[in-house]
Amino acid sequence: MRITGPLLISIVFFFSSCGQNLSSEQKPHTYQSQSIPNFFMRLVTNHKYKFYKRDSLSYLDFCEQNDLNTKDTSNFEKYYTLSILHQLFTSKTARNGSRGEILNIPYFWHWVNPNPRYKIYATENKRLIKDLKPSNDFGRYKSRADIDRTPFLYWTDLFTAKPQYYAAGCDTFSTFGWCSEREMACVCLMDILNFEGKIVAEGNHC
Repeated sequence: MRITGPLLISIVFFFSSCGQNLSSEQKPHTYQSQSIPNFFMRLVTNHKYKFYKRDSLSYLDFCEQNDLNTKDTSNFEKYYTLSILHQLFTSKTARNGSRGEILNIPYFWHWVNPNPRYKIYATENKRLIKDLKPSNDFGRYKSRADIDRTPFLYWTDLFTAKPQYYAAGCDTFSTFGWCSEREMACVCLMDILNFEGKIVAEGNHC
């Protein structure tokens, strides 16, 4: 999969509201057509020193706890690649509508009754996705709301030109998922970037 056309990304770190203005160190970056892994590596390159400036103590503590050389650029690169990608895709809690502090990717439970995904709307036609038939690739599911969101679907939705969904309290958003879907997508990306990732399940959460 490739990101097609110029993609303008404005990353707002640790925002308190959607209307917050960009500070002098928060500037938009333009990314030309490229593969998804290359896009994320470029994004990390553009922002790793900003992250270090904000949370250098976490890096220094991590290196000290694991007997790693803080001056080794390889350690720095690996740590901030994983740290930035984690912060991009995590949510604050495992509650419906919870998002992280950077990207608007809400958390929605699945396979529960009532299913909160049945209250998600498609922006294209303002219809509930529970009333929309899935594509042929997901033909065994009853509706678009019932689909288990594979990494391919998760990433494809994230890079659509316009947000495809909206729900009460979430405004519009491009992709969503609960723990297993988010973790699968993240570990899949980690594997492509040559990191060994593992999903750890404890009870009903991973």
